[in-house]
Amino acid sequence: MNYNLLIEKTLLKPINIRKKYSYCLSLLPYYYLLSKLLKRKEQGKKPFSEKFYYEKKINLLEETIQSTEKELEQDNINFSFIAFSLKYIIEIAQEAEEEIKNKSFKQDFTNIKLYLMTLYVFLEQNK
Repeated sequence: MNYNLLIEKTLLKPINIRKKYSYCLSLLPYYYLLSKLLKRKEQGKKPFSEKFYYEKKINLLEETIQSTEKELEQDNINFSFIAFSLKYIIEIAQEAEEEIKNKSFKQDFTNIKLYLMTLYVFLEQNK
């Protein structure tokens, strides 16, 4: 299911879970952007160091994107699973941010990380 269809599905959700569903749905654009930025860094002049384990992290991110999309397509959504996965994506953004030297590029990772952390707090508070 594409992102636009998931947005339309928001209005079909019962009011008691619509808020959490919206939080989870809003993760996806940041996941997509994080993936794009990680790939750009890896393919640039100064790729990630070996200790970053780029392949492992990009695969985890891609799997998380797919699992989050699939979860949001379900009628009975496991929000705890999405929040659990989000913790690992925040760690990836943090570790990537630490490897970036360019100030504005580093700020992109910082902004993504902070937004994801905010959503994580919301999800945890609204269990």
